[in-house]
Amino acid sequence: MRSRGSGTIEGEMIVEACKMFQAVEHKEFMLLPCWRELRHHPKWQSESSRKKQKTSGAASPASLASTQNVQSSPREIFDRQFSLKERIEKDRAERFTEMMNIERQQLRLEEERMQLEKVKEEMVIINMDLSQMDDEQKEYYKSLR
Repeated sequence: MRSRGSGTIEGEMIVEACKMFQAVEHKEFMLLPCWRELRHHPKWQSESSRKKQKTSGAASPASLASTQNVQSSPREIFDRQFSLKERIEKDRAERFTEMMNIERQQLRLEEERMQLEKVKEEMVIINMDLSQMDDEQKEYYKSLR
């Protein structure tokens, strides 16, 4: 907020803050949904704005309920993100298994194709007419048979 330039809208500020985080931490800021949920929570307000908000020493039941709601909300967000990651991992594992099955099938088909080629070559040798060949050629093809 302190580095906000004149005419800068909040969305641009958030994008810039995420870029700054990535530059410093060398990873993407993954808690943006949580931040959006909690940014107006009293715990994350600046010291001056908290002093203005305090009117009595005891916390009201409404503020306690609000705190509990905010705490349960990030938990729900975390749970949703966790289940989403689990589903993604499960999908990846299924796709990997599928790819492995396809590769196995391709190898099996390639082996069958090679066997068929070998049989075809053998049939050519078996069906050769040896009557027109010299003795050496005849012996060679007889040994192949």
